[in-house]
Amino acid sequence: KRKKAVEVANRERAAAEWDYEIGRINVLRDVARAYVMVLAAQDRVSERRQILTLAEEVEATIGARADAGKVSPIERKRASVQTTAASINVERALRQLEQARVSLAATRASSEATYESVSGELHNALALPSVHELQGRSVTNPDLQLWQYEIARRDAVLQLARARRIPDLTASLGFVTQGLDSRNSRGIGLAPDGPFYSRSRSGFDASRDNRIEFEISIPLPLFNRNQGNVREAEHLLSKAADERFVTQSAIRTAIAD
Repeated sequence: KRKKAVEVANRERAAAEWDYEIGRINVLRDVARAYVMVLAAQDRVSERRQILTLAEEVEATIGARADAGKVSPIERKRASVQTTAASINVERALRQLEQARVSLAATRASSEATYESVSGELHNALALPSVHELQGRSVTNPDLQLWQYEIARRDAVLQLARARRIPDLTASLGFVTQGLDSRNSRGIGLAPDGPFYSRSRSGFDASRDNRIEFEISIPLPLFNRNQGNVREAEHLLSKAADERFVTQSAIRTAIAD
């Protein structure tokens, strides 16, 4: 039983290591995603400011032509509406940038962004591997690896539960010493060679009784043979195999998407 309990602990440690690996990769993913969102928001602000500048130039040109009577005043109004819309888009892009900056700061446990901007290039993206290649890599996915070790851990738990159906043997060895009381004895009888009485008296002083005791005991499992824990471990092991299959399907679906 001790060997099986140690095996359970080793499996739990291996599963915990993969759980940590999943957490580490998730942090890297979240930080990278937040960083790219800030980078994209910065580009969006720059682009919309250029559009606003162009709209203002167009409005000024049409205004001059309207003042000269070369175009209708309606054209000036239309150009003004376009400039206003471009200005609103700039304000919206600035709010989105601030939100993205705060989200990136949150990955460092900060409630506000203490940086001005981030650097990077969005237009030189690396080519993605093919779907077939990604599907092949999915066998090393940490979520899938975790379930592999979790199945091994639950199998070890099942083996331990089955071993515990056999009761433990208890052995004890001890030295016992006990005091004895003083005793006297008296006897009266007839002599065999004649009608004479005889008397005898014997006694001993208080002494001690010393002994070594060795005891072995084992419970009789007549009603409880750990059936409940064994059945629970069997169901959890079967469930782990199904959950691993679900995780594998979810990974493949995510790659396809």
